[in-house]
Amino acid sequence: MADWTLGAASNFAHGRSRKGAATPVLQYFQESTCPSTAVIKLGDVVSQDTNVSTGGFRVRRGYLGGGNESLLLGLGQHIVGIATEGSTGDGSATGYSSGGVGQVQTPLIGVAIADGETEFLGFLASTAATRPVSGSSLIGLTRAVRYDSTNHVYTVDNVNSTTAGHTVTITGIPNGTEGDTNGPVYFKFLSSNISEAVL
Repeated sequence: MADWTLGAASNFAHGRSRKGAATPVLQYFQESTCPSTAVIKLGDVVSQDTNVSTGGFRVRRGYLGGGNESLLLGLGQHIVGIATEGSTGDGSATGYSSGGVGQVQTPLIGVAIADGETEFLGFLASTAATRPVSGSSLIGLTRAVRYDSTNHVYTVDNVNSTTAGHTVTITGIPNGTEGDTNGPVYFKFLSSNISEAVL
């Protein structure tokens, strides 16, 4: 049994595909001109920006909830998938346009699509004193996704018991990691939070 230490490289990633594909379905989307605090990084949850005023389908880092659970992935958003690369922009609109000859285009972000067939890989984490242990008993359970603001990564929250805040279902445990603390798990986003554009 291993004890995983989460850090800045503990990003969400493509895990496996139900149809046996070795790589996920990738699509590229225009990045939203959103606050610099929400610039997309490798492994970030990516959502459709429903507040965009420049038109078109733009994406941003997933919305976090409010109130007492301000670091949980918010409900009711339109999740597109997981970023396979980081942004080259700073979150501002400086120098970007929506088109036109000779104009600088808004950067495109590669996203591993949450298409219902793709499972992602993430690490368990908890805000409790006891570190979470991976195991087959977790398979089929729904969990919340928490943003670790210290390491700037998302984790699968193994403690939050408020079902109303859950956004993923744990679908498996990688071979050889049963019993690991803060171990990796396979998961899928709940369909109620996925963008209709990728389902």
